[in-house]
Amino acid sequence: MRAGGGWSLNRAIDGVTVRDVYEALGSPQALAIDVAVDHATCPVEQAVVAGLHTVFRSTEDFMLEKMQGVTLGALAESVRLP
Repeated sequence: MRAGGGWSLNRAIDGVTVRDVYEALGSPQALAIDVAVDHATCPVEQAVVAGLHTVFRSTEDFMLEKMQGVTLGALAESVRLP
């Protein structure tokens, strides 16, 4: 981070992916949803929670994979005015 705010890059924006930024920010939880456990001894709830955790993990993996394919250069290009 620079004095006065903002960030600087050590390489060209075409070589920095969204995933690089995500990882530089400490790899925060990509999905902001979680499963509440109200009845920990209920086998149905345990099965549902386990299933949802599997879905959330595979969704996060998919998101991270997609982040790897998007560069800051591509994002900058997509917002440039004609």
